Amino acid sequence: MTIRHACFTVFCAVVLTLTGPGSAAAAASSGPPPADALRAYALGQAYVRSFEDYLQPGTCGIVLERQRCRDDFGAIRQFAGPRTMDDEVAGWLKDGDVDQRVTDWDGFAISDDTWKNDPTFAWWYTAGALSIAANMPENDGTSAFLRSIEDLLATHDNAAPAGFGKALGSDGSPFDKSKALLALLDSAIPPSANPAVPDTAGAAGEARLGVLNSTVLELFDNPYAMSRPESRAFALAVIDKDEAFDRKFGGSYSFDALRRVLRGDIPPDNDTIDSQLRQPWVAWISDLKNATSDRDAYLLGDLTAQAAYNAAVLKDKSADSTYLRGAISQIKPYDGMSSAAMSAVGAMQNVPYGVWAKINPSASAATLAILGQ
Repeated sequence: MTIRHACFTVFCAVVLTLTGPGSAAAAASSGPPPADALRAYALGQAYVRSFEDYLQPGTCGIVLERQRCRDDFGAIRQFAGPRTMDDEVAGWLKDGDVDQRVTDWDGFAISDDTWKNDPTFAWWYTAGALSIAANMPENDGTSAFLRSIEDLLATHDNAAPAGFGKALGSDGSPFDKSKALLALLDSAIPPSANPAVPDTAGAAGEARLGVLNSTVLELFDNPYAMSRPESRAFALAVIDKDEAFDRKFGGSYSFDALRRVLRGDIPPDNDTIDSQLRQPWVAWISDLKNATSDRDAYLLGDLTAQAAYNAAVLKDKSADSTYLRGAISQIKPYDGMSSAAMSAVGAMQNVPYGVWAKINPSASAATLAILGQ
């Protein structure tokens, strides 16, 4: 059940920009940052995630990532105002079809006036950008991008809230220099898992677990998205569910190596991702034994999510007709399968092979129905 779509585009070094006035007014002090600071921080994160999505558009082909893609771009669009690529991006993000992806990026930068008139907003926005960029796989392009963010923070260190000033290191790579500040930011604003991880009890829960595992494999295909703190938290939470499932049926598979990689630096090349993340993950799935009915429910969720990703990103007709929707046709409904999920899976199965524009939305709807969303 291996999915491969690793497209390591060289990361462009861009300057973060802002075209409108900020809204944060108060400097951060001890305790959680104020609401305006959190909004600025979240907007900086949204900008970098949107830029990552532009570079690795397969991310938005993942069913459980698409709404985040839309939300991030919507937040930036609302703040920055109209841009030439807006309609094109909206069309692409409707179903996450990589053939509709944008080919040019219309960025925006923090102006000197913003730093002068609303330095608190500018600082938290830039810190939010750093919180995503500093987790990316390290290469020349991502290093240059992170360095541009650190240069802004260093230049405007006097705008840093109490406890965050002079936290950037002076030695090593940009990733080394960011570690102390990143730790402070993660402590003040702890990342939470995205996508959310639902209950996986019973056959319906095993089907949901299949969707979750497929999502992790798809994130492995898109390392910039996988590197995000919330994606790591998601994958680690899924591992906990997998381990509980494994132990429930007498298994002893060790997930420790996977946990170590996910808590460290995400590898910058596909071969290492394949050996350290994808292969161990697939090995556990392939090693599933016993509990045939639960395994079938699990596989139905897993293959349905893969069918949607295949239709949006990979577009492999042979895979669609054999081990994806072809295999789904041999799986019976599981105990507790909702009528909505049955109907959605049936609609997906009625679409001819290779008709991606119809398979994608129907498989996406089936995936969400299995999750109960």
